Amino acid sequence: AGVRAGGADDDSAAAANSGNSGVDGFGGVDGWKSAVAAAADAGISLHAAGWEQLPKDAAKPFGYATQGVGCVEVELDALTGEIAILRADVLMDQGTPLNPLIDLGQVEGGFIMALGYYLTEEVLWSKENKQINLGTWQYKPPAVHDIPIAMHVEFLAKTPNPSPVNVFGSKASAEPPMALGAAAFFAARHAIRAVRADCGVNSPFELAAPL
Repeated sequence: AGVRAGGADDDSAAAANSGNSGVDGFGGVDGWKSAVAAAADAGISLHAAGWEQLPKDAAKPFGYATQGVGCVEVELDALTGEIAILRADVLMDQGTPLNPLIDLGQVEGGFIMALGYYLTEEVLWSKENKQINLGTWQYKPPAVHDIPIAMHVEFLAKTPNPSPVNVFGSKASAEPPMALGAAAFFAARHAIRAVRADCGVNSPFELAAPL
């Protein structure tokens, strides 16, 4: 029993900040819970954020935004839940690449990393706050059978970076294409919805990543 579905995502820019201090500095899990509760009671935000003040006279204030579009076709085995990525197409605006082959590798690598994030890589923790899947027997980064059978990457032609802070018309690569990996997740969700509809089930359902 198999279902194919496609999904697309047309925005690619992502950033994340994470700390590595853990909960030990708060007296373990209980101390961490107490600290979070105290902050919530006091109305104190526990997140960190950055902000860039753009010049008001900038003609194109977001000229350095790296844009991309991705489309993914997957096949879902409705009996086992196994997902095969049949094809992935990615189009990126990388400005004028300093080295197209390096940017190509960065785009492919970033996209495959995102597939792991959305489909296979799940970090599991014990009650003692220790990671319990420390090897590839339990923790599954994308392997040869998880990557697209056919993958096509193209760069938007003749579009040098208009930003005044560009380097020879180029744009940064690697992280921006990672956002397009969500297309595989959405394609899988469409396939699951199709299977449910075939079985007469049309109610909403939650689907968390990784699958």
